[in-house]
Amino acid sequence: MAWVDDIRDSADTLHLLVQQQSSIEQSLLKQFPAQHVLRIFQLDALLLEAEVSGVLKTALDGVLNVAPLEFLSFRYSEELQLVLQSLLYKFGVWDRNQSVTDRMQNLLYRNEAASTVATAPLSVVWSKSTSPSRSQKAIHYILSIILPYAFKKLSQRSLEENWANSQERWKSVASRCIRWLGAAVKVLHIIHVIVFLMEGRYRSLPDRLVGMRLVVGEQRMQRLVNLVYLNQHIAWQSWSSFLTVAMPAMRLGSLLSRVSSVGGTVLAGVAAGQPGVVREGHCCACREPLVLSRRASPCGHAYCHHCIVTRLEATTTFPCATCGTTIDACAT
Repeated sequence: MAWVDDIRDSADTLHLLVQQQSSIEQSLLKQFPAQHVLRIFQLDALLLEAEVSGVLKTALDGVLNVAPLEFLSFRYSEELQLVLQSLLYKFGVWDRNQSVTDRMQNLLYRNEAASTVATAPLSVVWSKSTSPSRSQKAIHYILSIILPYAFKKLSQRSLEENWANSQERWKSVASRCIRWLGAAVKVLHIIHVIVFLMEGRYRSLPDRLVGMRLVVGEQRMQRLVNLVYLNQHIAWQSWSSFLTVAMPAMRLGSLLSRVSSVGGTVLAGVAAGQPGVVREGHCCACREPLVLSRRASPCGHAYCHHCIVTRLEATTTFPCATCGTTIDACAT
């Protein structure tokens, strides 16, 4: 096989690289700064975390890309993203004091207030005595994941229901407050980024507010590529590909119908949502009452604003759930 021949041909080259690396002074490869944490490590871990979350979300959307479950990835996109972020936080920062990508960069969170007592003030090496408390992690989780999600959903609702031009005073006031609050958070974020680049402490605004700082996990370590994460990604991709192919063959529609007849009302709604059967005043995609109704072009069937816009942004065109016509635009 071709890939076996490629591995054999590259063996000599890899052996030569190992010899060259072993000849370099080991202190140049292992030693970390004693009094500060490199900014590039912190920012690189943050970018990698966003990429990992995106890869997991894409894989999950692929698993849900079947007729009975397709609407979940569109209607509950933010909720699925929230679940993935929460799982990553639970198995990362909550359990290990570091996210998956922080672990790649040899970084751990510590309680900065406790570190001034337990360690030397200028030390940036993590120790068990300076581990963040459970309450710190809980507040950090709320500030970094829950609040952004809640604010985004509130902003979407205010736009869909046009609170700014509403006759009810509290809605117009709330719309202005949401806009001002969003602008204030962006200004604070810019100021925080500037301060972080100047002093190299507290990578994000929630980190600074809670007092959780990223420091070096081990002063000396071999910075080798860890194939564990690559293997996990390959396994996830394999299972998602298998389920994408296997689930349509399982006749999920009839299976869900049988389960729903026992009393599962949620599954009943999914099973009943077959193409071509849409009640009047309901969305063709989610089968729920229309929210900010939009007409699909060219067929004219009704969709929720969120349902049709997210589909068009994701795929440019998609088949109508009622008649199968290719939809490429929407109108009021």
